[in-house]
Amino acid sequence: MSDHLLEIEDLVLDVVSRSDSGQAGPAQPSAVGEHGLDASSWKVLCDLGLVSLALPESLGGSGGGLREAAAVVRAGALLPMPLADAAMLAAPLLAAGSLPWPGGVVTATIAGVELDVRVEGEHLCLSGPLRRVPWLRDSDHVVVSVAGEAGTGGLVAVLASPASDDLEQGRNLAGEPRDTWHLEAVRATAWAPAPDLGPDEVRRLAGLARASQIAGAASAVLSRTLDYTRERIQFGRPLAALQAVQQRTALVAGEVTRARVVTDAAAAALDAEDSRAALLCAVAACEASSSVREVAAAGHQLHGAMGWTTEYPLGRATTRLWSWRDEYGDETAWAQVVAETVAAGPDVWTVITGSDEPEQEGRAT
Repeated sequence: MSDHLLEIEDLVLDVVSRSDSGQAGPAQPSAVGEHGLDASSWKVLCDLGLVSLALPESLGGSGGGLREAAAVVRAGALLPMPLADAAMLAAPLLAAGSLPWPGGVVTATIAGVELDVRVEGEHLCLSGPLRRVPWLRDSDHVVVSVAGEAGTGGLVAVLASPASDDLEQGRNLAGEPRDTWHLEAVRATAWAPAPDLGPDEVRRLAGLARASQIAGAASAVLSRTLDYTRERIQFGRPLAALQAVQQRTALVAGEVTRARVVTDAAAAALDAEDSRAALLCAVAACEASSSVREVAAAGHQLHGAMGWTTEYPLGRATTRLWSWRDEYGDETAWAQVVAETVAAGPDVWTVITGSDEPEQEGRAT
């Protein structure tokens, strides 16, 4: 990983270390619902320009890319806020529509087919449900991606957050807000066509955002497990000295490394407009989701009974892993996308390497 990405992660980790909700101690509750939005940390991250990294400076962003945004999301994965939704979905959506950063707390969602969209003069009116929007009750603005007709890209709309009476509140397994808003001819505060942003492109952004969160939470599970096994004494020596523990921890480390590397590669490909970006995003979402089972199971096993107690913060990470794994598609759904992407290419070699040179007979595979 490059030095500037490490510097970005260090900035975010410094914010996390000073946050009561992000760096949970043993006495703190495991459910984010008991904390609510960490508004102070959100403000710090915004002031540092880390939330709107993937938006050009001319639109109120920091002029970075998705690779930098992914580093922010990985480092701040456990902070109770819509960080991934703002940094890796809202910012690219706004950039695609040349819309400015709206300020305040920002979340994002993908509109379903039930949403009715009408253009009335200069206004865009939306009616229908926006389902399970992350942190909607605590957000000032929600950026909505609306699919256009086949081959025409889509629309990007910015809506002011509704009154609490208009929300059907819900939560995911980790206790994070997932609220449904039933719109009735609600006017967008800003909107624009996004011809280069079709449903597939938006889904890739959303999948990569969740994959980056999973990579960050998995890293937190590994770090906490390493600390625990070094401190816990069993049979007169630390658990970390036992070969079986070392082997299981190494497997988790492998899963964490793989998730970090593949999300970084996918984000870099999107920034570079690499022809392999679609494949790499699907691979990243698939690999990150498939790592959840091993990381969560090993983390709890190596913590023993302590790992299941509500006062111990391991569950803050593992419940998020299980929740994020299913949002925007699990590993089975993304594996299907990988297969379809490869099948649609001229040959496997060209799809994987991004080379225009066709596979030659006798080439090593």
